[in-house]
Amino acid sequence: MEPLYDRQGRVRAWLQEEHGRIISLQGCHLASIEGHSVYDRFGQHIGWWKNGHMRNSRGAVVVWAADAF
Repeated sequence: MEPLYDRQGRVRAWLQEEHGRIISLQGCHLASIEGHSVYDRFGQHIGWWKNGHMRNSRGAVVVWAADAF
């Protein structure tokens, strides 16, 4: 698993890339990545994943992996 960072550089979640999942620091499933779309655990579209980072519905980057560009 790969850490996902916030604007302050803190680890906020884990990326389980091989399964397309975002996991909380406590190990709970938070979201799924399907193609470039990100869905919460209830199936609601919450953003986009591309180039190692996630953008919310307003287009703001909310988390990113170390190799993001």
